[in-house]
Amino acid sequence: MVKYHLALPGSLDEKLAEEISGVVRESFLAANVGGTYTQQQSDAFLSLYRPELIRQWIPQTGGVLAFEGQKLIGNGFVMARQEHHEREDGGFLYGLYILPDSQGGGVGSSLLVYLLRVGNTIGLRNFKGKATMFPGVLDFYKKRGFGKGEEVSSRVGDVTIPFLEIHYKSSPWQYALNRILSSTITRCQSKKSSSSPRVASAPE
Repeated sequence: MVKYHLALPGSLDEKLAEEISGVVRESFLAANVGGTYTQQQSDAFLSLYRPELIRQWIPQTGGVLAFEGQKLIGNGFVMARQEHHEREDGGFLYGLYILPDSQGGGVGSSLLVYLLRVGNTIGLRNFKGKATMFPGVLDFYKKRGFGKGEEVSSRVGDVTIPFLEIHYKSSPWQYALNRILSSTITRCQSKKSSSSPRVASAPE
Protein backbone atom coordinates (compact mmCIF):
# COMPACT_ATOMS: atom_id res chain seq x y z
CA MET A 1 0.00 0.00 0.00
CA VAL A 2 1.38 3.40 -0.99
CA LYS A 3 1.56 6.11 1.67
CA TYR A 4 2.20 9.77 0.97
CA HIS A 5 4.22 12.01 3.27
CA LEU A 6 5.17 15.65 3.48
CA ALA A 7 8.86 16.48 3.45
CA LEU A 8 9.27 19.32 5.92
CA PRO A 9 12.15 21.66 6.81
CA GLY A 10 14.59 19.75 9.00
CA SER A 11 13.03 16.38 8.15
CA LEU A 12 15.29 15.37 5.28
CA ASP A 13 18.34 13.45 6.45
CA GLU A 14 21.26 12.35 4.29
CA LYS A 15 19.87 8.87 3.69
CA LEU A 16 16.51 10.16 2.46
CA ALA A 17 18.19 12.72 0.21
CA GLU A 18 20.18 9.88 -1.36
CA GLU A 19 16.96 7.91 -1.89
CA ILE A 20 15.30 10.87 -3.63
CA SER A 21 18.37 11.31 -5.84
CA GLY A 22 18.19 7.60 -6.68
CA VAL A 23 14.51 7.77 -7.65
CA VAL A 24 15.16 10.70 -10.00
CA ARG A 25 18.18 8.99 -11.54
CA GLU A 26 16.51 5.62 -12.11
CA SER A 27 13.33 7.17 -13.51
CA PHE A 28 15.18 9.58 -15.80
CA LEU A 29 17.57 7.00 -17.21
CA ALA A 30 14.77 4.47 -17.82
CA ALA A 31 12.78 7.10 -19.73
CA ASN A 32 15.84 8.11 -21.74
CA VAL A 33 16.45 4.71 -23.35
CA GLY A 34 15.43 6.21 -26.69
CA GLY A 35 18.12 8.86 -26.47
CA THR A 36 15.89 11.93 -26.02
CA TYR A 37 18.76 13.56 -24.13
CA THR A 38 22.45 13.13 -24.89
CA GLN A 39 24.82 11.66 -22.31
CA GLN A 40 26.14 15.15 -21.60
CA GLN A 41 22.64 16.53 -21.09
CA SER A 42 21.68 13.58 -18.88
CA ASP A 43 24.74 14.02 -16.68
CA ALA A 44 24.09 17.75 -16.38
CA PHE A 45 20.44 17.24 -15.48
CA LEU A 46 21.16 14.58 -12.87
CA SER A 47 23.81 16.80 -11.30
CA LEU A 48 20.94 19.08 -10.21
CA TYR A 49 19.58 16.25 -8.06
CA ARG A 50 22.69 15.43 -6.06
CA PRO A 51 21.82 14.57 -2.43
CA GLU A 52 23.64 17.60 -1.02
CA LEU A 53 21.63 19.92 -3.28
CA ILE A 54 18.34 18.22 -2.45
CA ARG A 55 18.94 18.83 1.26
CA GLN A 56 19.38 22.54 0.53
CA TRP A 57 15.96 22.78 -1.15
CA ILE A 58 13.74 21.70 1.69
CA PRO A 59 13.94 24.93 3.76
CA GLN A 60 12.65 26.75 0.65
CA THR A 61 10.14 24.25 -0.68
CA GLY A 62 7.38 21.77 0.00
CA GLY A 63 7.88 18.15 -0.91
CA VAL A 64 5.64 15.10 -1.16
CA LEU A 65 7.13 11.61 -0.96
CA ALA A 66 5.49 8.28 -1.84
CA PHE A 67 6.47 5.18 0.13
CA GLU A 68 5.59 1.54 -0.39
CA GLY A 69 6.44 0.05 2.96
CA GLN A 70 9.81 1.56 3.84
CA LYS A 71 10.81 2.03 0.19
CA LEU A 72 10.66 5.46 -1.44
CA ILE A 73 9.05 5.01 -4.85
CA GLY A 74 8.26 8.58 -5.91
CA ASN A 75 8.69 12.25 -5.06
CA GLY A 76 7.81 15.77 -6.15
CA PHE A 77 8.37 19.34 -5.01
CA VAL A 78 6.76 22.79 -5.23
CA MET A 79 8.46 26.11 -4.57
CA ALA A 80 7.43 29.76 -4.45
CA ARG A 81 10.07 31.23 -6.75
CA GLN A 82 9.56 34.63 -8.33
CA GLU A 83 12.36 34.07 -10.83
CA HIS A 84 10.24 31.25 -12.28
CA HIS A 85 6.87 33.03 -12.20
CA GLU A 86 5.79 36.60 -12.79
CA ARG A 87 2.83 36.40 -10.39
CA GLU A 88 2.96 36.85 -6.64
CA ASP A 89 0.82 33.73 -6.24
CA GLY A 90 3.01 31.76 -8.64
CA GLY A 91 4.76 28.50 -7.81
CA PHE A 92 7.23 26.22 -9.54
CA LEU A 93 6.70 22.44 -9.70
CA TYR A 94 9.72 20.19 -10.14
CA GLY A 95 11.24 16.81 -9.33
CA LEU A 96 8.11 14.72 -9.97
CA TYR A 97 9.55 11.25 -10.58
CA ILE A 98 8.37 7.70 -9.89
CA LEU A 99 10.41 4.50 -10.03
CA PRO A 100 9.76 2.67 -13.33
CA ASP A 101 8.31 -0.43 -11.63
CA SER A 102 5.83 1.75 -9.70
CA GLN A 103 4.51 3.74 -12.66
CA GLY A 104 1.02 3.29 -14.08
CA GLY A 105 -0.73 2.77 -10.74
CA GLY A 106 -1.75 6.33 -9.95
CA VAL A 107 1.26 7.30 -7.82
CA GLY A 108 2.18 10.21 -10.10
CA SER A 109 -1.38 11.53 -10.13
CA SER A 110 -1.60 11.38 -6.33
CA LEU A 111 1.74 13.12 -5.91
CA LEU A 112 0.57 15.89 -8.22
CA VAL A 113 -2.67 16.35 -6.24
CA TYR A 114 -0.71 16.65 -2.99
CA LEU A 115 1.80 19.07 -4.52
CA LEU A 116 -0.98 21.40 -5.66
CA ARG A 117 -2.50 21.15 -2.19
CA VAL A 118 0.80 22.09 -0.56
CA GLY A 119 1.16 25.00 -2.98
CA ASN A 120 -2.36 26.25 -2.26
CA THR A 121 -1.61 26.11 1.46
CA ILE A 122 1.18 28.66 1.11
CA GLY A 123 -0.91 30.94 -1.11
CA LEU A 124 0.06 29.69 -4.57
CA ARG A 125 -2.60 29.41 -7.27
CA ASN A 126 -0.69 29.67 -10.55
CA PHE A 127 1.88 26.98 -11.21
CA LYS A 128 4.58 26.49 -13.79
CA GLY A 129 7.00 23.67 -14.41
CA LYS A 130 9.54 22.38 -16.89
CA ALA A 131 8.53 18.97 -18.21
CA THR A 132 11.09 16.67 -19.75
CA MET A 133 10.78 15.93 -23.46
CA PHE A 134 10.19 12.21 -22.95
CA PRO A 135 7.25 10.65 -24.84
CA GLY A 136 4.10 10.60 -22.70
CA VAL A 137 5.17 13.22 -20.16
CA LEU A 138 3.22 16.06 -21.75
CA ASP A 139 0.13 13.85 -22.11
CA PHE A 140 0.36 13.02 -18.39
CA TYR A 141 0.11 16.69 -17.47
CA LYS A 142 -2.49 17.60 -20.12
CA LYS A 143 -4.84 14.86 -18.85
CA ARG A 144 -4.62 16.47 -15.41
CA GLY A 145 -5.57 19.96 -16.52
CA PHE A 146 -2.18 21.44 -17.35
CA GLY A 147 -1.61 23.63 -20.35
CA LYS A 148 1.43 23.48 -22.61
CA GLY A 149 3.67 26.49 -23.04
CA GLU A 150 6.64 26.99 -25.31
CA GLU A 151 9.82 24.99 -25.48
CA VAL A 152 12.33 26.35 -22.98
CA SER A 153 15.83 25.41 -21.95
CA SER A 154 18.06 25.49 -18.90
CA ARG A 155 21.82 25.81 -18.83
CA VAL A 156 23.91 23.74 -16.46
CA GLY A 157 27.48 24.86 -16.93
CA ASP A 158 28.10 24.74 -20.67
CA VAL A 159 25.24 22.30 -21.34
CA THR A 160 21.81 23.36 -22.62
CA ILE A 161 18.90 21.10 -21.61
CA PRO A 162 15.54 21.46 -23.46
CA PHE A 163 12.19 21.22 -21.67
CA LEU A 164 8.53 21.95 -22.33
CA GLU A 165 6.96 24.60 -20.12
CA ILE A 166 3.69 23.55 -18.45
CA HIS A 167 1.25 25.65 -16.46
CA TYR A 168 -1.77 25.18 -14.20
CA LYS A 169 -4.17 27.50 -12.36
CA SER A 170 -6.15 26.28 -9.34
CA SER A 171 -9.84 27.16 -9.53
CA PRO A 172 -11.29 29.24 -6.65
CA TRP A 173 -13.13 26.24 -5.17
CA GLN A 174 -10.07 23.99 -5.48
CA TYR A 175 -7.87 26.63 -3.85
CA ALA A 176 -10.29 27.11 -0.94
CA LEU A 177 -10.83 23.36 -0.42
CA ASN A 178 -7.12 22.56 -0.50
CA ARG A 179 -6.37 25.24 2.08
CA ILE A 180 -8.97 23.67 4.38
CA LEU A 181 -7.59 20.17 3.82
CA SER A 182 -4.03 21.34 4.36
CA SER A 183 -4.93 23.04 7.64
CA THR A 184 -5.99 19.57 8.78
CA ILE A 185 -2.56 18.23 7.78
CA THR A 186 -0.89 20.92 9.90
CA ARG A 187 -2.95 20.01 12.96
CA CYS A 188 -2.13 16.31 12.48
CA GLN A 189 1.58 17.07 12.29
CA SER A 190 1.58 18.93 15.58
CA LYS A 191 0.09 15.90 17.35
CA LYS A 192 2.59 13.35 16.05
CA SER A 193 5.04 11.92 18.56
CA SER A 194 8.80 12.39 18.41
CA SER A 195 9.11 8.76 17.29
CA SER A 196 7.39 9.55 13.97
CA PRO A 197 9.16 8.68 10.73
CA ARG A 198 11.47 11.11 8.96
CA VAL A 199 8.56 12.93 7.32
CA ALA A 200 5.05 13.85 8.41
CA SER A 201 2.12 11.83 7.10
CA ALA A 202 -0.39 13.29 4.66
CA PRO A 203 -3.96 11.94 4.79
CA GLU A 204 -5.30 9.91 1.90
